[in-house]
Amino acid sequence: MSNNEYREIRRRYREEDALDPRLAAELRKIASRLVRFGGLPPSYAPYRVWDKEAEEEVFQSWCAGRLVKNGELQALLDVAATIEAFRRLGERSLRQHVLNQRERSQVQNLYVRTAELLRDDTDFAEFVAAARPQDVWWGLARWSDPPQFVGSDNDLFAAAWSLGDFEIVRYRPDAKKLAPVLAAAELKRFVAGLFGAVAALLTLSLFARVFEHRFDLGAPQLDSLDEEPVEVAADEEPDALELGQTAVAIIAEMTQRQAEVVVGTAAEETQDDMAERLRCSVGTINNEQRRVGAIIDRHGEADEQRGDLLRKVVDLLHEGDERQ
Repeated sequence: MSNNEYREIRRRYREEDALDPRLAAELRKIASRLVRFGGLPPSYAPYRVWDKEAEEEVFQSWCAGRLVKNGELQALLDVAATIEAFRRLGERSLRQHVLNQRERSQVQNLYVRTAELLRDDTDFAEFVAAARPQDVWWGLARWSDPPQFVGSDNDLFAAAWSLGDFEIVRYRPDAKKLAPVLAAAELKRFVAGLFGAVAALLTLSLFARVFEHRFDLGAPQLDSLDEEPVEVAADEEPDALELGQTAVAIIAEMTQRQAEVVVGTAAEETQDDMAERLRCSVGTINNEQRRVGAIIDRHGEADEQRGDLLRKVVDLLHEGDERQ
């Protein structure tokens, strides 16, 4: 696609709000390049393998969920003056979409919550350290010199079933909310009960296998808890055009109230004052600040870049106010 064709498509999209087939082809090429050469680990793929089917699913979810529904395509077209800039910013958008959409399974959720429980609850203690979190041996804090579990999976499963019934909270398989499966009190009762039933130390890897079997859940993705963050190629100095384009994409995701909160926070306005000005509670202001932070985190690949992005977002919001 030439730049003349691209400029025509930009103009027509704003007027007609229709996706030109040539633009759709460019978006598909972006998805294909990311899948083939993007360096993302297989655990990020919809079916844990990057193939043509995964490429198509990622493309469809990106277009429907992020570009069209959230209005990001219009933002990309508005700020990308050339087809080269559009391709570069489009790849960034898709990469962030893939990272954000990698949903954990229910057993993964239980795994993470169990790790937090063992670490934070004083009734449990770490007895044998390990290089990987999933291989650390845990037990009841009141124990003295307990053995490590050496039985079979069947022994472990039998102990889990011997604990009786637990109140299960289930959601539809297609629900967006991560199902808690076990309420906090029930999860602690299960964890403590399993330690007592086997009278031995257990690792998080063993707990994950138990959760999968005992509660009929999907397989865990334990590798994703240890893998290094995906490195995204970037220049040593942030490109000003790309920074501005990304800031516009961030603003496109924000609500009007979130934009007001960003401006107020940058001006060192207190939460109480912002709550009064925006006619909401202080808790709402705090939640909006966290949501804005999450949006910026999705677009920024390093701490220093997120700072640059936030400053650019504030500048653009101020410029918008001055034009009004």
